[in-house]
Amino acid sequence: MCVIHDLGEAISGDIAAIDQVAGSDKGEQERLDLITLINPLPESLQQDVLTLWDDYENASSKEAKLAKAFDKIETLLQHTQGKNPDNYDFNLSYGRKYTDSDELTASVRAIIDKDTKALASGNNTR
Repeated sequence: MCVIHDLGEAISGDIAAIDQVAGSDKGEQERLDLITLINPLPESLQQDVLTLWDDYENASSKEAKLAKAFDKIETLLQHTQGKNPDNYDFNLSYGRKYTDSDELTASVRAIIDKDTKALASGNNTR
């Protein structure tokens, strides 16, 4: 499911979380790009791939919610570990809908939030 989600970004690219515009639907373009990529596959396999992509995009299943949570965690890690704008308020609120809905991802999120707060206060722990 995670790989299929990323395939939707293979043609037009990914938009960094911090650069996304509220109200725009980047998922629509990603789904169209995915359809282009899987077009050579047999119809039944195309449908299987799209079903997984739609599940992820809509966070319909428990697995999709977990995959989405880890995708958000990966973004948070990039922001705390790489050279990024010092917009730590973004990090502290980004993706909570997904990361806080599971005990495991919430505990991972708590560790990242601790690092984020240290960075925001100037206590660089990298």
